[in-house]
Amino acid sequence: DEDKLRVGEIAVEAASAPESRRRLINLLEAYLKNPGDERVGVLIELAKASPPEQLHLYIQALAYFLAKNPKPARKSGFFGFWGYGASSRDEIIYLKEVPPVSAEASQRALKSLCDLASPSLSNRDAYALMRALEMRYLEESYPALRRFLSHPAGSVANRARRILLDAEQEVDVQDVPSRLKYRLLVN
Repeated sequence: DEDKLRVGEIAVEAASAPESRRRLINLLEAYLKNPGDERVGVLIELAKASPPEQLHLYIQALAYFLAKNPKPARKSGFFGFWGYGASSRDEIIYLKEVPPVSAEASQRALKSLCDLASPSLSNRDAYALMRALEMRYLEESYPALRRFLSHPAGSVANRARRILLDAEQEVDVQDVPSRLKYRLLVN
């Protein structure tokens, strides 16, 4: 409970100051290193109460608890990274490993992450969530990834489409053309 209060206090502070955001990431990294299944429940509750600009951090933290797929479906090589859309290292949680959790706790983390999937998520949160789900290729995550096919940002919808195709899932949506970009030069 004391850890939960401490993480919650720093989460509120971190909404505005970049140095506090780095403190939140450091605290989340330290919290992830502790043993026990209760970490999952605490992080789920904190993610629900987090300001929108911090949601991607809690998505990253919860992703560490997802079970590994024994037979990954991915055909192509690893691409992308946690910090898509991140302006600096101050927005990425990076740990080589964390103490494992039970299968039930892992399922709770996966369900919580899948429940977040929505076309209304910001691009940064959508990419963080897709990255978390892409890392494991669990069948339970495919419906969540399909929800991103209707995301207003074509790049998010296309990324979800590619992840599903890599997992050998049928996708009936074609690539969404990116917006026309042009430059007008005036003498």
